[in-house]
Amino acid sequence: MIDTSSAQGRRTIQERNSIIMTTSTFSTEPLDVREPATAPRTSLSGRVDTARFWVGTALTAGISALAAFIALIISNDLLHIPVLIREGGHLVAVGYGAYALIAAAAAVAASVLYTVLLHFAPRPGLYYGWIVGLITLLVVLLPLIPLTVGAALAAQLALAGINLVIGLVIICLVPVAAVRVPR
Repeated sequence: MIDTSSAQGRRTIQERNSIIMTTSTFSTEPLDVREPATAPRTSLSGRVDTARFWVGTALTAGISALAAFIALIISNDLLHIPVLIREGGHLVAVGYGAYALIAAAAAVAASVLYTVLLHFAPRPGLYYGWIVGLITLLVVLLPLIPLTVGAALAAQLALAGINLVIGLVIICLVPVAAVRVPR
C-alpha cells in the first residue's frame, strides 16, 4: 500500500512480510527496518542447486573453449598474427585444440574454486572475483614479459588478448552457474 496524500510527501510502503519502511523525499532520517542489518553467517551448502551448477560449469567450459578457438582463428587466420609460445627453446604456434582444452580446464578449475569458496568463505563472490581476476591479470601479463623473446610484439599482444577474453568469460559465467534454490 502506498500513501502519497500527505503534504510533506512522506510515503509508507507495506510489503507482504509486514516490513514497514518510512522515508521522506528529502529526509536524512534512517529507515525503520525491522530485520537485522547483518544475518549470521550460515553455510551455503544447501542453497545451491548442484546439478544446475555443474551443468553451468560444463557450459562455461564449452564457451571458454569456443572463445579460445575463435580468438585463435581471428588472430592466426584473419589478422595473420601468429600466436606463439616457447616450447623446448623454440617458438611454436599454439595449437587450436590444445588451447581450447586448456581454456575448458581453466573454467572447470574456477568452478571448483567457486564451490570451495561457497562452502567456506564469508563472501564467496567477492573472493572469487579477486582470485580469478588476479589470475587473469597474471596470464595476460605473462606473454608480455621477456619469456617470449624473439616473438613479435603483435604475437605477444594477441596471446595476451586471447587470455583476457578467456579470463573474462570464466569470471562472468562461473558465478552465474550457482543458481540459488529458494528454501
